Amino acid sequence: MNIGEQAYANALKKRKKLKDELAEIDRFIALCRQFSEDRDPATHRHRTKTEPMSLSDVLGDSPERIRKLCRELMIEHAKPMTRAELVIGLETHGVVLKSKDKANYIGTILWRAKDQFVNLESFGYWPKDTPYGPAEYGVPIKPSIFNRTDDT
Repeated sequence: MNIGEQAYANALKKRKKLKDELAEIDRFIALCRQFSEDRDPATHRHRTKTEPMSLSDVLGDSPERIRKLCRELMIEHAKPMTRAELVIGLETHGVVLKSKDKANYIGTILWRAKDQFVNLESFGYWPKDTPYGPAEYGVPIKPSIFNRTDDT
């Protein structure tokens, strides 16, 4: 491959990466709009100065609680979710994420729970024990003449 072909190939890779990033930003913006329109004042209020601080206000919610709620969000939305989408969903539900890089924090929690979650490329995180058809994850393969196991 000559220099011109390599530059072209690199440009195509960069364009795909940027398109993927833009799609993730679009999903983030859509979720922001969705959650800002669906706010319930009774459950999404700010703590007043007279209310005592909870342990989660100081330390943040536990990874176990975060994993449980991430799974609930994924199932509720019926689709895999990116780290950014999960951050928005968790915070909308009152979860305290004590981290400077919240999306990376969520990714680390889910990555450490490999037995519970899978990151479906181009889709997002999803419960490992739940099939997801659009990504062809966990969906049984239909028999065909090309993958037969018998000798006939």
